[in-house]
Amino acid sequence: MRILVVNKFYWPKGGSERVLFDLAEGYERAGHEVVPFAMASPENRPSRWSGYFVPEVDYARAAGLGRLRAAANVVWSREAERRLTELVAAAKPDVAHLHNFHHQLSPSVVDALRKAGVPAVHTLHDYKVLCPNYLMYVDGAPCDRCGHGSYGHAVRHRCLHGSIAASAVAMMEMTFHRWRGTLARGIAAFVAPS
Repeated sequence: MRILVVNKFYWPKGGSERVLFDLAEGYERAGHEVVPFAMASPENRPSRWSGYFVPEVDYARAAGLGRLRAAANVVWSREAERRLTELVAAAKPDVAHLHNFHHQLSPSVVDALRKAGVPAVHTLHDYKVLCPNYLMYVDGAPCDRCGHGSYGHAVRHRCLHGSIAASAVAMMEMTFHRWRGTLARGIAAFVAPS
């Protein structure tokens, strides 16, 4: 079987990437082929599929109009959608295993897979599907205010990086995709490690 693995980083940046690489090695030991999709980075592990990767996104360096483009890409990255569509056409994966794709790749990758008829499984490494700041923790305490689909609390509490602007973009992203049903329609199963 050919398994597409999707994650914003294709180098061992943190725990979710460790899980991704451990699973990918397990898939390969079991005789499956792994096809990665991520952002291009000099730190990436080598891959024959890296020509399809999205140019690296660094929101901290965006300025002026670049910030507006970056905000729009958080909600929907046409570049990620286009490049993943091209990769799927070339690699013809049987299934996709998504990890962390929000913001840099955006949920547009879920839609690209759905349109291509590739079933997708999403491992939830954090609380992003429920909470704009990924943590369900704000102002020094647990928080479930956004867990019911009303994400305005994120702006009120500046949940993302202490920034009204970043929190507003995350709120718009989550509101749009909840309204559109992007994850509900495009993900066949969710895996929640404990």
